[in-house]
Amino acid sequence: PDRAAQEKGFRVYLMRRGQAEPRGKALAGRGSGKSLTAEGRKRVSEIAGGLTKVGFDVDGIVSSPAKAALETARLVGTLHQPEIRVETCEALLPGGSADDALRFIRGRAALRRVLVVGHEPGLSRLAARLLDSGEDANLKLKKGGCCLLTFDEFPSRGNGRLVWWLPPRVLRKLR
Repeated sequence: PDRAAQEKGFRVYLMRRGQAEPRGKALAGRGSGKSLTAEGRKRVSEIAGGLTKVGFDVDGIVSSPAKAALETARLVGTLHQPEIRVETCEALLPGGSADDALRFIRGRAALRRVLVVGHEPGLSRLAARLLDSGEDANLKLKKGGCCLLTFDEFPSRGNGRLVWWLPPRVLRKLR
């Protein structure tokens, strides 16, 4: 789609959180959820550089409140647009409802370009709802992977178009 068409419509970037600590270490340590590993932070920073090359631009960020997802969202936000506040959405937690996550995003009517950071399989379910592709569409993001969906009108079930779906390795190489 051309730039003018994109500016009239809406963009939703779906991104899976970066690599986190092993489950046992997080529970035995801080007790507040799994943090990104040092390697996870490094890779998310590299991915953020790659996002720049594919025209990444947001006016809002919505994240799962889980620690590693929130760290991923804040890191990408800080590297791109540090003035943007990260909002949390309980529906983006593991086991959350894709329909509830969509309702939350729709409740931010002022956002035309939003980054949504969460977990699998929830992000795949959300993408399937937005693309009307069915639960068995095999849309799975790797850790740190990201996709862009565009919409002519406000994002709703079945009215999205997939523009790109990039694994983290490709995004890191683009920087």
